Amino acid sequence: MPDWGCGWGLTGRKNGNSNQIRALSARRLLLPLFKDFKPLSIIKELEGKKVGLTNGYPYVKELTENKNISFEFVEDDVLNMKKLAGGRIQAFVVEEKSGLEALKKAGETNIEYNKDTALSQQDVYYAFQKTPQGQELANKFSQALEEMKKDGTFAKIMAKAN
Repeated sequence: MPDWGCGWGLTGRKNGNSNQIRALSARRLLLPLFKDFKPLSIIKELEGKKVGLTNGYPYVKELTENKNISFEFVEDDVLNMKKLAGGRIQAFVVEEKSGLEALKKAGETNIEYNKDTALSQQDVYYAFQKTPQGQELANKFSQALEEMKKDGTFAKIMAKAN
């Protein structure tokens, strides 16, 4: 494996083979629901419900270790949106941007979410291999990111992404 590789990760994921940098952005997990349902905003409110999750995504332990929530895992967000619209699950925990894209692709109109309330939030990081070259790249990347945040470039990029 080349020593210049990089990737992204979330808070709480420790990897002894990488150098982490400052948080790049935040990943917000939301709860899309049927329009007629009472809005939910905390994990405890999911207890007793059948909740959709997507395989391969990291979720906070407070959610996944709650024995009072029934989880159904599927391979993609679009399928979870369709299950939610069809009444086969009562809620779906999803990252904001991919959730909105899944809602659009599913073509469902009876689903909404509270954009002002996140169920949880996790910082997103880039990680570089734990080698001298990886450390050098991590430092350069962090420095460039800080400069972009100071001059407003990063905010403009993130605004376009939203």
